[in-house]
Amino acid sequence: ASSRGGGSQTSQAGGAVEVPVAGLDSVTQLTLALWFQPLGENTLGRLLFFGPGWDLFIGGEQISFKTKHDGKDQAFAVTGDAKSAAEGTWNFLAIAYDVAAGTATCYHGGTDQPARVVAEWTGIPSPDPGGTVLTVGNLGGIRPFRGLVDEVRVYDQLLTADAVEALRSATMQARPTLRDYAARAVPRSLFSHADVCFSTRFNRKEAPEAWKSFGTNRLLWVYT
Repeated sequence: ASSRGGGSQTSQAGGAVEVPVAGLDSVTQLTLALWFQPLGENTLGRLLFFGPGWDLFIGGEQISFKTKHDGKDQAFAVTGDAKSAAEGTWNFLAIAYDVAAGTATCYHGGTDQPARVVAEWTGIPSPDPGGTVLTVGNLGGIRPFRGLVDEVRVYDQLLTADAVEALRSATMQARPTLRDYAARAVPRSLFSHADVCFSTRFNRKEAPEAWKSFGTNRLLWVYT
């Protein structure tokens, strides 16, 4: 989602989606859940972003969750052997975040692996308020996620471990490949293989006859 840039540059060349979610920053307990498939290297790839409050992203195989408090970032990461965001396969991820208590539990699973606790974080500072839009992927010029995201869900409650696993199992259907997504996204062409296109700087009165001699049926532009 989005191509890499820097500074204040913004690029919308990606598959990011913005969802209006007025009131989300006042929710004191929430669970974030989604499936994602990294494709290629993700040095730092944003999955979900609710600015300015919190950010969910991956770096390589590492899953991280970050909040912004009083304008300062504080990140919490899955570490050690629990780092398991597998490239090229579908990953299930859920974060049960108790905003009021400043705690969160991170679950990870796959199509053939049940959801398990991979991290428990404490001391999470309350996120800055003011957010009204949830971004899936990234529309900013940095932190593009290279891959696919599916079945994004946000609950205004803390799901239990059993509920998280039930959600993974219920949403574990066969998923399209990148080729399948691309086939759906390709717009209908403006031209057909039989078209003969012509561009010219020839603006004399005999020009139309010259164009016809090439069998032209699509005139793109003419210099006058």
